[in-house]
Amino acid sequence: MWKHHAVNLGGGAQFYAYDVNGDGLPDIIGSVAAHGYGLAWWEQVRTGDEIRFRKHLIMGEKAEENRYGVHFSQLHALELADIDGDGLKDIVVGKRFWAHGTHGDPEPNEPAVLYGSSSSATARMSISSRTWSMTIPVSAPRWSSAM
Repeated sequence: MWKHHAVNLGGGAQFYAYDVNGDGLPDIIGSVAAHGYGLAWWEQVRTGDEIRFRKHLIMGEKAEENRYGVHFSQLHALELADIDGDGLKDIVVGKRFWAHGTHGDPEPNEPAVLYGSSSSATARMSISSRTWSMTIPVSAPRWSSAM
């Protein structure tokens, strides 16, 4: 029988169980606040019979909170898929334009966003007035606790 493990994951919209760090334990990946900011993974940490989850912020409220300078609000759509064919799940997340109209969410008038990160590349495509931009850094390692 599955045992309940109380953990505060914030108010995110979607969560996935996936072994992010390769230790054989399922971790959790998800948005921190569905109508706000934040993308994180929670590392499963076991001490004896106790199971805890340690939060690792991938993207926060400010661009300075991650090495790629990325931030946007309203991370409702989240998917894990092997985008680059390396056998590891990559994170793809987005933001709708005017998801709840012109008020109620942070940055309601910012353009829609599709953002992905894989073990080999990071791309952000901003959708605004039919203009697409894509940046791929030379080196984008797999998410780690250092991010």
